[in-house]
Amino acid sequence: MRKNDYIKTMRAMHMPDDMRARIAQRMAQENEHKEVSISMFKHKKKRMAATVIAATVVVGGSAFAFGGTAISQIIATCSASADYTSLPSAQQCQRDAGFTPALLQSFDNGFAFKDGVIVHNQEQNEDGQTVNKYASLEFDYQKGDETVSLMQDSGAAQEKETGRCAAQKDGVSYYETTKTEKYVSDSYQMTEQDRKEEASGQVEFNVGPSDNGVETVQYHGINWTAGDVHYSLYQMNGSLTTAQMLEMAQQITAAAD
Repeated sequence: MRKNDYIKTMRAMHMPDDMRARIAQRMAQENEHKEVSISMFKHKKKRMAATVIAATVVVGGSAFAFGGTAISQIIATCSASADYTSLPSAQQCQRDAGFTPALLQSFDNGFAFKDGVIVHNQEQNEDGQTVNKYASLEFDYQKGDETVSLMQDSGAAQEKETGRCAAQKDGVSYYETTKTEKYVSDSYQMTEQDRKEEASGQVEFNVGPSDNGVETVQYHGINWTAGDVHYSLYQMNGSLTTAQMLEMAQQITAAAD
C-alpha cells in the first residue's frame, strides 16, 4: 500500500460509498496480485493471479433505489498498470469514459500529473444483477514523495456528497471527509482498546490487504459535484491541509468550466 496516501464524528461524517470502492481499487492496484473487497462491515481478502482487480462496496449496509431497482453494491475494476502515463486529451477521455473530465497538468502548489487509470463501475441489485454501468477516471498527482488522487465520474445512479460542508463558492458546495481505518490480517486478535475504538466510531477495522500486523490509514478527502461530474480529491496518510485541498478542488472546478 502507498505510504504517502475520517474520523467519524457525532455529526455522522461518513466516507462516500463510492469513494470506499475507489480506495479499495487503489489498494488492490498497489498490491497487484490481490483482490480487495471493502464493505461497511468486516470482510475477507481474496487472492487472484490476474492483473485485473475487483473492489466491492456494500452501499451503507443497505440499498438505494435506481430506476425503481434497489442497488446494494458497486463493483469497480481497473488494470493493475496505468492507462495513462501522460495527461490524456478531452477527446481520449470522452472515448474511454464517456465524459470530459477536468484536465490539469499541474496545480499551483506544485503537484503534477503522474499517471491515471480508467475504472469500470457496475452497480448491482440485491440479486447480483448489474443495473447500471459507468466509468470513472482516476488521476494521481505527485510532489516529491507525496501523492494526491483525483477521481472523476459521470453516470452513477446516485452521487451523494457526504461529510462536513467545508466551503461554498460560485454555487458549488465542497464537502470534507476524514476517516481512520485499520487493516489487519485474517488471524489478528482485536484488543480491548481496539473494541473501544471501533464501538465509539473512532476507528473502522477491516481485514486485508495487510498480511501481518496492523496498518493504519488516515483518509482525507474533498468531494463535490459541478455540472454533471462528481469529483473526489483525496489522500491516504498525506499532509495536505483542508485549506490546501480546497484550493486544489476549486482549481479543478475552474478547469472544468
